Amino acid sequence: MKLKIFLLFSFFLFIGDFVSAQGPNPQVGMRVSGNKNPNTLCEGDTLYLMNLTQDSSKTVKYYVFNWNWKNEPFYPLYKDTIYNKDSVYHIYTFHDSVVYNNCKDRSKKLYVSLTAVDTFNDEFEIVSNIVLFLQPRVKFSGPTDACVNEEVTFTSNTCPIDTGFLFKWEVDGKTFTTEQIKYKFKTPGTYKIKLTVTATNPCSKSDSSVRYITIVDYPIPALSLYTLKKGNPICFGKDTLTVVNLS
Repeated sequence: MKLKIFLLFSFFLFIGDFVSAQGPNPQVGMRVSGNKNPNTLCEGDTLYLMNLTQDSSKTVKYYVFNWNWKNEPFYPLYKDTIYNKDSVYHIYTFHDSVVYNNCKDRSKKLYVSLTAVDTFNDEFEIVSNIVLFLQPRVKFSGPTDACVNEEVTFTSNTCPIDTGFLFKWEVDGKTFTTEQIKYKFKTPGTYKIKLTVTATNPCSKSDSSVRYITIVDYPIPALSLYTLKKGNPICFGKDTLTVVNLS
């Protein structure tokens, strides 16, 4: 018979604190923490799991660290299982396409568990729910060419969508802090457009994107007229008039 003892706790409130499942030996214990802020886990940071199980009777045959994502139907089941380790380090990252497929999700949920299996094949387990904050993926839209003094618009398409993002546009030596900007370039040339977005969640991570726009002068219309009969009137239906574009 397998006996499982579940102790669910919020990583956001208790991360880094020792917890143990009280019951028959062994008493399973695990410490969960990130490497920057003890109250959060940020994408790209290291998740640290430590085995603190008390096994005074020495009945444990092996330990199992296990973690996988919860409630992520768009994402293939991500699961790792490691046996007989006192501690485990892991770094969670997502491919950009996964984040853009669900741009409204500013965080992901996963769970980690530690299971002790004794000589009778009974299982004693402790489980932790974890919230992982995603870092921003910066994209923006806008034209790649325009004329002098023509108003152009650049709009952030950053994911995940977060109303707390801080925006920093760097355009033509000027800085703007709105999600969308409009600007007129005064002289011809190629200009660099840079957008940096910083998340205001506990992780405060940033990402940047750069594009270029080419600005040209409006053309000045000019033309030249000439015929083979220089200085003479042009006869309709007989003479040829040549028009040359000098713009």
